[in-house]
This record gives sequence, structure tokens and C-alpha cells, in this order.
Amino acid sequence: TEIKITSGDSLSILQEQFYAVDLNLLSEITTELKCDEVEDCIIKDGYAEFSVDSNGNEYLFTSIPYDVHWTVTLNGNEVEPEKFGDCLMMIPLINGNNHIIMRYNIGGIVEGIVAFVLGWIVLLGWKLYYWKKANKTMESDFS
Repeated sequence: TEIKITSGDSLSILQEQFYAVDLNLLSEITTELKCDEVEDCIIKDGYAEFSVDSNGNEYLFTSIPYDVHWTVTLNGNEVEPEKFGDCLMMIPLINGNNHIIMRYNIGGIVEGIVAFVLGWIVLLGWKLYYWKKANKTMESDFS
């Protein structure tokens, strides 16, 4: 195996940075993290349901982007998810089994329906106005 490092600048031993990984410690941490993994995971469009065991005072970190339109319930009680990294969602857990259901509610649906109906009313009123105006013009032409 050959490793070749190239740089546009001249290399100096004072500028070098070396890193080491303790593979045994990494293996222990990975094994510990796998013990707390999510079970019974169901993910659909705008819906997620899963269970996870916790020792209490822990958080479930998700790769789901944080948005105010998510409704999260923990064991049937609504909880407020928190932001992680100013963009992802984390959910506070309680001691024992945590059954989590997440639903995404589309924001602005009522306002959209109201705007749609008002638009149709304005359009029909405008058409009715010009239809009546055209009929009056035609009546005066025949008189």
C-alpha cells in the first residue's frame, strides 16, 4: 500500500497534523450505540412511528429536518421536538420504552382553500358583471 500526499505549498513538519483512532474503543462505542437502536420502525410520507428504549434523560437524534409543522407524540402525549445543529430534530425520551409517532401537518392549507374560494368568487363575479353589461348593450342595440 502506498500513500502519496501532494500539496501546492511546501510542506513543513510544523504544519502537519496526525490523527489516530483506537479501534477497540470505537468498537465498544459502536456496540453500545447499537443497543439503543430504534425498533418497529414505520416510515411513510409525512408519518413515522417507532419504539426505542431509554435509561431516561436522553434524546433521540433524527436525520429528519426540524420544522414547526411536525407533531410528535411520546407514549400518547404530545412533546415538543428540539433543534439539533440548528437544522435536525431531536426528541426527549423518558425512562423505559418510548413509543414515538410523528405526523407532518401541511401548514397553510386552510388559508389556501380560502384564497382558492375567494378567487373563484371574484372570477365568477367579474364574468357575471361583464355578461350583464354585454346583455344590456345588446338590449339597447335592439331597441
